[in-house]
Amino acid sequence: MTHRPQSALEHTPQRRERQPMTDNRPQERNESPPDPHGDPARWAPRLERILDQQDALYSELDELGQRQSELIQRGETEELLDVLGTRQRVIDQLGAAMEAFQPFGRRWDELMASLPEDRRQRYAQRVEELSGVIRRIADRDQEDQRALERQRAVVADEMASVSRGRSAVAAYGGNRRTSDGPTYQDRQA
Repeated sequence: MTHRPQSALEHTPQRRERQPMTDNRPQERNESPPDPHGDPARWAPRLERILDQQDALYSELDELGQRQSELIQRGETEELLDVLGTRQRVIDQLGAAMEAFQPFGRRWDELMASLPEDRRQRYAQRVEELSGVIRRIADRDQEDQRALERQRAVVADEMASVSRGRSAVAAYGGNRRTSDGPTYQDRQA
C-alpha cells in the first residue's frame, strides 16, 4: 500500500458554522479583509494603471486644448463646439480616474514610504509630469477665455454700431406710413 502526501487543506481543522453577531462584524480579528494597500505587489500595479489612464486622458485633453486655441483664433465656432463636446467627455473620464485614485491619494505618503527609493522617485516624476500638463492646460484655457472675451466685446461693439445705424436711418426717414395711396395729393379746386 502506497502512502500519498496529504494536502494542506486536509490538515486544516474543520470550522464550525458561526452564528452572525448582531453588528455583523467578524468574531475573529484575523478574518477581516486584508488591507489592499498593505503590500506594494498588490496595489502598485493598480496605481500604475490609474496613472497611465490619467496620463493618456490629460495628454488627450492637452491636444484638444491646442485645437481649441487654434479654432478660437480662426473664429471657427462650429468646430469649436465639437471640440468642446469632446473635451467634456474626456473631463468626465478624468473624473472617474480621479475617483479611482482617491484611495491612493489619501494615503500617498504612507504608500510611498513602503516602496524602494527608485520606485518612489519614478512615481514622484510621473506625478510631476502630470502636474506640468495640468498647468499647461489650465494656462491655455485661461488665455482662450480671454480671447473669447475679446471676441465677444468686438461682436458686441459691432452689434451696437448696427443698432445705432438703424436708429439713425429711422430718425432721418421719419415715420412713413406704408399705404396704398399717396399721402399728399395735388388737386385743383
